Order: sequence, then C-alpha cells, then structure tokens
Amino acid sequence: MRAGETGSRSRARDDFWMDRALALARRGQGAVSPNPMVGAVLVRDNRVLAEGYHRIYGGDHAEVYALRRAGNTVRGATLYTNLEPCAHQGKTPPCAVALREAGIRRAVVAVRDADPRVQGEGLRLLRRAGIQVELGLRAKAARALNEPYLIRMGQGRPLVILKAGASLDGRIAGRGGHSRWITSVESRRRGRVWRERVDAILVGGGTARFDNPLLTVRNSGRPARRQPLRVVLIGREGLNADARLLQDTAGAVLIYTSAGFGERRRVLERAGAEVVEVPGEKQRPGVSHVLTDLGRRGVASVLVEGGGEVAWSFLHNGLVDHLIWYISPMIIGGGGVPVVGGPGVPRPAAGIRLQDLRLKRIGPDLEIRARPAGKRSRRRLES
Repeated sequence: MRAGETGSRSRARDDFWMDRALALARRGQGAVSPNPMVGAVLVRDNRVLAEGYHRIYGGDHAEVYALRRAGNTVRGATLYTNLEPCAHQGKTPPCAVALREAGIRRAVVAVRDADPRVQGEGLRLLRRAGIQVELGLRAKAARALNEPYLIRMGQGRPLVILKAGASLDGRIAGRGGHSRWITSVESRRRGRVWRERVDAILVGGGTARFDNPLLTVRNSGRPARRQPLRVVLIGREGLNADARLLQDTAGAVLIYTSAGFGERRRVLERAGAEVVEVPGEKQRPGVSHVLTDLGRRGVASVLVEGGGEVAWSFLHNGLVDHLIWYISPMIIGGGGVPVVGGPGVPRPAAGIRLQDLRLKRIGPDLEIRARPAGKRSRRRLES
C-alpha cells in the first residue's frame, strides 16, 4: 500500500473517532454548564478501549471517566477529545496529569481550552511527557459546540440568543397588549426546547407584567434536567410581587434595575428575588452591564424572550449572537406591539443586517435562524 493511501486511511480513522468524541460531548448539553461539553474516546489498534463524557457539573471530566472505565489497558492508546485536557486543580484533579500517568501514546485534540487557567498548559504537559499531541481536527465543529463557554471565557459575558414569535406584520401583541397566542403550538413547543439548552431566560419588565410568564422548562411526561435562572430587567414601572415567576419555586429569580427601588426592592426580595442595581440610562438597566454580571456568575448562555424594547437594546448594542424568529401567518396591523421597539434606525442603510439564514417550516409557522452580520461565524445553532 502506498504512503498516501495509508495516510488517507489514518486521517479517516482520526475523523471518525473525533466525531465520536463530539457526539459524546453533546450528551452533556444542559447539565454541565458553566463547564464545557467534552467527550473522550480511548482507542488502540482502531478499537475502543473506553469512552466517556462530562455528565454533570462538578462530576468527573470526560477523560477521567474514560480512564476509569478502561482500567489498566490504556498504555500506548490514543485519546480523541474535543477540548484540551485541563491542567489545573478545580472541582476535579487535572486530566492531563491522569493521562500522562496512564501512559497514553498520542492525543488528538480539537481545540485549546480558553480558560485562563489552561490555555495550552494541558497540551504542554502532555508533550513534556513524550506524548504525541495533534491539535485542530474538527476545530470548527468543536468551537460551535462550546460557543457559550468560549464566549464567556473570551469576552466575559454569556452567549445571547434572541428568540421572538411575531405575526407576519411584525407584531407580538394586539393593541390591547394581548399576545396569546400568535404562534402555533408547534412553535411554542420548539421554543421550550431552546429553554432547556440555556443557563438563563431573560425578559423585560413589560413582558413580565403583561404576559406574566413562569419562564420555566416544562416537559410533558418527564422532569426537566434543570431549571434556568430567570432574569427580569425592570425600569421605573417595577414588577408586582404577585407575579407568577415570584410565586413559583422552580428556579431562582434575578431582577436588574438601574435605580434604587427602596421599599419596592425590599418587597421583591421578600418575595424571593435577588435584586441587582447596574448602571443604565432612562432608569433602565444597561444590557452590557447585565451581561457582564451574568458572566461573573458563571452564566454561559442567555435566551432573550422579549419584549420589543429589550430586543432593540440587545440588537442595537451588538450583543446578539443568534436569532430564532417564529413568524405566524397572521396579520394584526394598527396599534399592535412591534417585535422590535426602540427608536430604530434613520434609514435602511443603517439597518441591522443578518447572515447565515436558515429557514424551516414549523407547523403553520416559519422559523428563521440567523446571526447579525459581522458576528464571527462559527456554525449555525444545531436543531
């Protein structure tokens, strides 16, 4: 067999096992944040010795889980993993040290870890031990998988997904403020899937007052793996202490404001919410300050669900990474509430352009997924 053919087969095997590591990593979705999703496969002579993935925050990392399952059969094996093994003592011991002591021969790694405590140290530790390290295989897919983690580590804020459901003429409620229901049952069911994947759900005070949502994950027939943090941005209008999300104990409630609320603040805190004051304008909390605080709290992803003023604040400040838009074949017209509020732009040339559009029929509705133009494209959000 010629050298070129041997090399092609070797690369195909590497691709196969890295794809397996990525598939394993996805199983941790919704359970490991703020940690990244990681899968690991230990292979020798093109046969799996053991595999694993990071299952729950605070639990074994993928590499350690795989090593434990493999027992004493690892020496001379190749590791395939979608993220650089850690080299620091955190909630669990360093994975790179465990791999070195196990005697693996080769490590194929998709991307470096963006955590300042790692940043290549895991790879250097393996190389110093004489382990062959190869970096970059399936890097694009690996970055897309852990985009929330990489954004939080690199920018100090969570990934932001703006989700909206509107009529064909761009309304989220009629002139009386009633919004139930514009989109179909199928679209709302799909929207709840996105809630399962994020660390926090965010709405403005108007949405919290008029729609009175719970902002929880609700799965028919099975318990939710976890409930996301519920975040409300309020201005001078405030929020009533009898709001449904304050009467429900499914998930923590975090309220941001830019003005001292005095007694109203104490009422909300007695109702179980944490109230945080951040800089803002016109007595509204600044969304960039909100995201910075959420990032410090370990929140890696936020689903923004409205309303129009909040949507504009995130879009106008360039803080939206992905959009998920549901359009209903319905026209409301007149004084209906717009899906995006704010002052808008003076002319079309200044509009916020979108890229990477992906359209899908959901029941009678149309789902549009996109990202604002200029955002560094890693990959479309996975279904």
